[in-house]
Parts: sequence; C-alpha cells; structure tokens
Amino acid sequence: MKRILPVLVCLFSFYMMWSQNPADYKWENRAVVVFTDSANSEKFEAQRKELIADMKGFEERKLVLLHSTPGKFRRSLPVDSEWIENMEIHNEMLDKDSDFEVILIGLDGSVKLRQRELLEARYLFNLIDSMPIRQAEIKRNNY
Repeated sequence: MKRILPVLVCLFSFYMMWSQNPADYKWENRAVVVFTDSANSEKFEAQRKELIADMKGFEERKLVLLHSTPGKFRRSLPVDSEWIENMEIHNEMLDKDSDFEVILIGLDGSVKLRQRELLEARYLFNLIDSMPIRQAEIKRNNY
C-alpha cells in the first residue's frame, strides 16, 4: 500500500496538469477561459500578462487559464500544455458575435462572469473573494 500511494499521487498530478476541458477542473480549480479567433491572439497575450503580473494571487485562488480558439484548446497557466483539437468547447461556450471573450467558471462548474474586454486581475480577485466558497477558504486558511 505504501508503494501504491506515491504512484497514485503522481498519476493524479499528471492528469490534473494536462486536463483540457473546463469540466475537468470542477471542485478542483476555478477556470478563466479566454476565447479568441486565433492561437496567436494579441488580446490573449495581453490577458495572460495581466494575470501573470500577480501569479501569487492567481494560484492562491486556485485558478487555471485556458485558451480556446476555433478547433483547438489548451491550458496556459500555471503550466502551458499542448494544443488539443476540440470543436465543442469553442462552439458551445463562445458568444458567436465576438472575437474575444473571457469567462470565469467557478469551483462548482457554473459560469460566474462573461465579458468581451480584458479582465483586470484585481477585479477578478475581488469577484472571487466575494463568493461564498472563497470566503470559506479564506476563513479556513486564515488569509
């Protein structure tokens, strides 16, 4: 049993590192999903830089950054992953009239925020910090 536990922990960590679907993060992480029209989007890079500026706050709130383009999807923060072909996420979640959209998905898997402009880290953190689950985390961890 003692030998199996480290193997299971490693396998679970590997799975979580490469998870690619927002539903994979339910009850584990909050997800910021950025939809753009291309993989080399300047708007996405601006959003990524905004969030990287406060990585401690990003990680403290159990956030992951996901990037979706037509036909492809990948995790960008805290660890980059390879692109995976996936038509469903972009087609199901993106507002069809937009070339840039940011969606916050809470720990419970529900959409907490949708907007078509750059999401400021401070606004994101304040929004998350006002949520009941986050309030319980703050109380439990004495932040």
